[in-house]
Amino acid sequence: MDKVGRASAERVVSGQGLQNIYNALSGHFKASEAIVEMALTGDDLACESILQMFALWGDIAGDLALTLLARGGVYLTGGMVQIAGISDLFTRSDFNARFIAKGRYHNLMNSIPIYLIIRHDTAFLGLKAIGLQAWKTAQNLYFFKKIKKIKKSTCKRFYFL
Repeated sequence: MDKVGRASAERVVSGQGLQNIYNALSGHFKASEAIVEMALTGDDLACESILQMFALWGDIAGDLALTLLARGGVYLTGGMVQIAGISDLFTRSDFNARFIAKGRYHNLMNSIPIYLIIRHDTAFLGLKAIGLQAWKTAQNLYFFKKIKKIKKSTCKRFYFL
């Protein structure tokens, strides 16, 4: 903390955060990719670093979910959770216990679903959905412009919007 002045959530629950946790536990610097690789091959200290990062993520995500009353769920994504094999460490971690540990709001927190997005193309799926919606909107606007160009109907029962 002496290097940065304060420890923000981003300094803990990210690739950089994993490096910081590993460095604090071991006294040695390793890149986050190396720590993940070591954890996936069974290195205890690397596993503990990842488990601690996920537990802290549970604290932060739980606080935000409670603040925002995220009853529809919390969606977790990013480079770390999309690594093959990391979801096993995620489920072994204290993420859920720390997520729901909000005192008298325990039952509420336990009812909030948690989605771990492991697909690599989620951003593109979202862009595709937005693009399709924009195309449909443009098509509808074009259709309504064509209708408005039509003169009065010969029959008074028809109205064009």
